[in-house]
Amino acid sequence: MSGEPERHVAFVVEDWDDETERLAARFSVTVQVRGEADGGFDGPRDVPLEEALAWARERATVVYVQLGGQRWSAGSESRVEQGIDQWPEGQVVHPRPPGTPLDGSVQRRDWRLRALVKVPGRGVTEAVVARLREELRGERGVGEVIADRLEDDGIHVLFDIDERSAGAALRGSDPRLAAALRRAGIDGSAARIEVGDFLPEPPPY
Repeated sequence: MSGEPERHVAFVVEDWDDETERLAARFSVTVQVRGEADGGFDGPRDVPLEEALAWARERATVVYVQLGGQRWSAGSESRVEQGIDQWPEGQVVHPRPPGTPLDGSVQRRDWRLRALVKVPGRGVTEAVVARLREELRGERGVGEVIADRLEDDGIHVLFDIDERSAGAALRGSDPRLAAALRRAGIDGSAARIEVGDFLPEPPPY
């Protein structure tokens, strides 16, 4: 199978480091066979980019490089006409937070956390929302805070946090929000908190 590169499409995908919660600048390769839904095979895992690319190009004419949600064409059979940028040969890739330059020149990135707080059986007043906004701004590592009252006794909250303290919220909760709710007089046991995903701000480049 590896002797038919014209039938193969290779995907060189950057790995994620769970321990550091960063893109790892290490790569894994998978190969699909055109026209065969179940056809394909795995390539090397956790290897440098140059090694992953060389392996993929030996076995496939169509090669995609995928890093943090972006995709490039890197094989002898280009996909530029399909709107996919050509991979810049010699591009340096280092470990980094998502959404930052590939060369690792930016190693810190703040994130915006979105939360919807439901408070059953309790009227949410503007004073309560203002108190929550004030308390959350006082939490360590929290930047800008936006909190708005909803018509159905809910509060919509957006707040920025330091990327280095993002781990707990990435796993679905954030102790700073819970603490601010308590101090604002909102019973945490009665409130239903739906913590949304992290919404990174657009890259500064």
